Amino acid sequence: AFEAVQATLTNQPTFQNGSGDTQNGHPMLRWDGNDILTTLGNVTLGPLSVFVVYNATEEGYIYVHSPNVNVNNGSYIYTETGASYSVRRSGAEGFEDLTTGWGQVATTRVLTHQYNGTVATHSLFLNGVLQVPGTTGPNEPGIVSASDVFSIGGRSADGVLRITGNFAEVIAYNDYLNEAQ
Repeated sequence: AFEAVQATLTNQPTFQNGSGDTQNGHPMLRWDGNDILTTLGNVTLGPLSVFVVYNATEEGYIYVHSPNVNVNNGSYIYTETGASYSVRRSGAEGFEDLTTGWGQVATTRVLTHQYNGTVATHSLFLNGVLQVPGTTGPNEPGIVSASDVFSIGGRSADGVLRITGNFAEVIAYNDYLNEAQ
């Protein structure tokens, strides 16, 4: 298990436990557009299943598994159109593009991002419903593992596109899980 941390006090999300700030009676952490949490060590993901319980009101990264997935191996979920979720392995990126503002809703949602080496196995579920992309990236990145930092709420290398919203849970598995698992 890895812990995500932030040493700079002004970039730490805040604990929310008041009325309207909980999910199923449990507290959430609030990101204010300046916050980001990053693992202390590298997380290795080949095939992947990432589960997130969140809400967001502005454009930003929900998670990024890489300091900069534009040039390094990794994966991410982005709350806007223009490669909404992506996986990059060995320099090849496979991305899926959803509609404008798809992830910027103040309502709490459950996201599942899965990948098992091909565009056909690259999917995003929103509250259990498979999202159908408008555009699909042309590459088959393969199943090579990526080992790097895992950030919640923004990109660790430069802090680009930090999110505004709440997170209740983020779980990443180095496996392509099926319904029985």
